[in-house]
Amino acid sequence: PPPPPATSPASLERLAICAMKFLSQVLSTGHYKTDAITASTSRTITARGDMKVNPQVVAEASATCARFFSDEMCTNFFCFVVEVLLPLRTCDLEEWSSNPEAYMVELDSLTSDDRCPRCVAESLTLALMEARKELLAPLMAQRISDVASQHAAAEAEAHPNNHAGMASSAAGGAANPGSPNGGGATGPAAEVLVWDAYYTAAGLNVYVLGDYIDFNVWFIECLAPALNRLAAGGANGGAGGSGGGGLDFPPVLRRRILWVLGCWMSRLRDDVRPALYQALVGLFADPATQQDHAVALTLLTTLKSAVDDWNFQPEAFVPLASTTIQSLYTVLGSLEEFDSRLQVLQLVALIVERVEVSPSYNEQGVRNPGGTWLQDSLAVVVGPLPQIWAAAESQNLLRKSVLNVMTFVVTAVGCGAAVLFDTMVLPMLEVATDIQRPENDFLIEDGLELWQVTMHQATEYTERIHALFLNLARLLNRDTEFLKAGMNLLDSYVVLGGATFLTTHAPAVTEVFQRLVGEVSSVGANYLTQALESVLCRFPSEGADMLRQGGVLTKLLEPCVTTAAPGTSQPSDVVLVLNLTVLARVLFTAPSQFEALLASPPITDGSPNQVASRVVQLVDLWLDRFDAVGSSSSSGSWRRKLWACALVSMIPFGNGLLLDRLDQILNICVDVLGEIEIENGDGSAGGPSGA
Repeated sequence: PPPPPATSPASLERLAICAMKFLSQVLSTGHYKTDAITASTSRTITARGDMKVNPQVVAEASATCARFFSDEMCTNFFCFVVEVLLPLRTCDLEEWSSNPEAYMVELDSLTSDDRCPRCVAESLTLALMEARKELLAPLMAQRISDVASQHAAAEAEAHPNNHAGMASSAAGGAANPGSPNGGGATGPAAEVLVWDAYYTAAGLNVYVLGDYIDFNVWFIECLAPALNRLAAGGANGGAGGSGGGGLDFPPVLRRRILWVLGCWMSRLRDDVRPALYQALVGLFADPATQQDHAVALTLLTTLKSAVDDWNFQPEAFVPLASTTIQSLYTVLGSLEEFDSRLQVLQLVALIVERVEVSPSYNEQGVRNPGGTWLQDSLAVVVGPLPQIWAAAESQNLLRKSVLNVMTFVVTAVGCGAAVLFDTMVLPMLEVATDIQRPENDFLIEDGLELWQVTMHQATEYTERIHALFLNLARLLNRDTEFLKAGMNLLDSYVVLGGATFLTTHAPAVTEVFQRLVGEVSSVGANYLTQALESVLCRFPSEGADMLRQGGVLTKLLEPCVTTAAPGTSQPSDVVLVLNLTVLARVLFTAPSQFEALLASPPITDGSPNQVASRVVQLVDLWLDRFDAVGSSSSSGSWRRKLWACALVSMIPFGNGLLLDRLDQILNICVDVLGEIEIENGDGSAGGPSGA
């Protein structure tokens, strides 16, 4: 007959989980500690809401906890958790053997799952170590110092047939052959599972144990030799299926040692790191890595920790970079899970980013003259990307990572990346920035970033780059979310495309400016003004004519010379100054267009009196707002020069109409000349800027 519900395995497991969660909360909470008794009126937030702290209750709870969690109790309990609750169970090993990649994906998703006994046991280990570190940290240090037992466990995994049926002599020998944790001929040896559990505890508690364990000694004397012994022993068990499935003996310690290295990476000495980089990259050729995706994915995580570490040494990694990326693409080709493939691409992007500026070395370790390693290995790094991009049509996260890799590559290689534009970069950008495909909205931000670096590194204005601008125009006409990137791109198109760009895309450019002027914040107006001035600098007359006929200049001028209608807001001072700056440039570089602007509706009816009135109004605004232009930044400095030039050019207007303001105009000119003299004197500028 089936066991009663209260004693069924599932019920007992759930009871154990609840008990471990309760003990973790008791150890972690500050409500049961004596230092919580600070004032009788103190309050605290609990699951039931805001509650008043009762000092008597806190004192009683603290005393009860102190009696229960004695030194002997904590020591025995910690060993029980590590040696009994943390080791892998038979069901874990079977799941790992059947599909290592799926096992790793599920393991990552269960990290904080309170329905998993091992996850809860890990949390309890953390709580115990944090609460009683002065007692338990030396105990862990003593266990870790047992080098002989760790080497024996590594030997047992490397050569399982020679250790079948051996009882564990390591770390208390909690796991016996034939127990649910396996051992002997039916699974990994018991000492393998126990040391896997102790390594788990050491990795979880790295921040506490760092003051008690010298990781460099542990790595050199124990972990590195153990890893070498495991690699020399080859993949244990029979030949597995694709990706390592079907192994009778999963490489438990091999994977766990790699995981521990990732946890303790920040503690590694600088002189040890080059050897570790070489060892990690070399493990990609290890049979266990090739056959077991659990080991491969853990190796990826550890390598990411090494490359992303604050003390990463790019010069030491350069000779390995090309081989590493080639190995990563090989691993990616054998993976099936989306999360796993994404992890590989993210690591490729990280390597390119962190090692991008480093020189390259030949096989003898001699530095190659000239280019960087990325220039020498360009085909290796970007060759597989088009195929990955095409295969990830419905997986935008993968495509996002491909765009990131390509962005780092183009940035690092510079103008030499132009060979990639027509075959790789631009086809990707055509898809990533096409708002007519709503499913690609997630790619727009990364696509714009790649687009910007592509325009910066482009050496010629090709037909494909020319045609791609319509994607940007459609995006800017839809919303202003990517206004900064859009205006930077528009500026690049003006500089690179020149007359070819403006002749073809003038209607689209005008439509963009017409929609955005007056509709963005002061921050957005600054980006917009930079693009407008870029057009006017590159095409003084043609640009001004285009903007005037498109109504853009009218939208800039109206807020300056008219009062806002009831119910509408007046533009900020920042926006007014930016508008006046654009108008000053039109006045100074294309005076005929400025005159046509003032003489046309709705600014005036064209009569001399109204035109004169608007001129005086504008001059007064330039005089009044001049100090708001600022001189602390480079843009402020040349804008003040531009305003001064525009004011001087207005003096002859109207046969002396502005003579009564001549003193103010001259004062501004004197101030600007003084600023130029100061700039020349301290060497910060070589003369008047290009206003």
